[in-house]
Amino acid sequence: NYDYIIVLWFEYILNYKEILSIKDKFNAKIIFFPFDMFNFTGGCRYAQLCTNFKIGCKNCPALLSKYKNLAQKNYELNKLLLSKIRPTIISPSNYANQFINQTNILNKNSTKKIINYPVPEKIIYDKVFYKILKDKTKNKKVIFLGAQDLREWRKGILNFLKIISKLKFKYQDFFSEVIFISVGKNSKKIFKNFDENIITYEKLNLKELYSVYKVSDLIIIPSLQEWGSLMMSEVFNLEKTIFAFD
Repeated sequence: NYDYIIVLWFEYILNYKEILSIKDKFNAKIIFFPFDMFNFTGGCRYAQLCTNFKIGCKNCPALLSKYKNLAQKNYELNKLLLSKIRPTIISPSNYANQFINQTNILNKNSTKKIINYPVPEKIIYDKVFYKILKDKTKNKKVIFLGAQDLREWRKGILNFLKIISKLKFKYQDFFSEVIFISVGKNSKKIFKNFDENIITYEKLNLKELYSVYKVSDLIIIPSLQEWGSLMMSEVFNLEKTIFAFD
């Protein structure tokens, strides 16, 4: 038997029913380290202004009327299973902890703690890719932003583009000395009108991503809502300057 089983990012891999089965099989205490809020709703991670999660997931604004009952059914099932799992929750941020405390899906006696995302001790970057980036950016200052999927409203990319378009008009000399690097799904389409000021990648492996961090002078995280930024934790180790928002 095991004393504890730590459950990390289990989206698309495990569900609560399977986790309960694992708990029973090994007679162990379950510790959740959730990476997103979907774990504590009827399946939604795009809550935005919706506060249904505080009481249930009836009348989901994201679903067509004929499917609206699905979110509530998921919510009720998740609540039942969580009451049997009785996990200890470790939140990666104050924001995440606040969200978890507001939801009605957990037993109010559930143990909750806050531990920030772990920072990797060693950043291993791709030296060949790094040289390619250095050649592409030449002597310009490099500003990096990115996300797994830039189409998510939570990532704040549309807001970022509006701000940059205004700044470019006012500070043309500065922008002639700057180049942006963007990484994320739909990056090319989102920045198609950004002319010569940006290098885009749809997806990079971890060593290539660390190469982008290393070549950058400034990292911007324009997210409007963030469970706890992995990017920020990774960048800390390279002692880079980071801009983020409330």
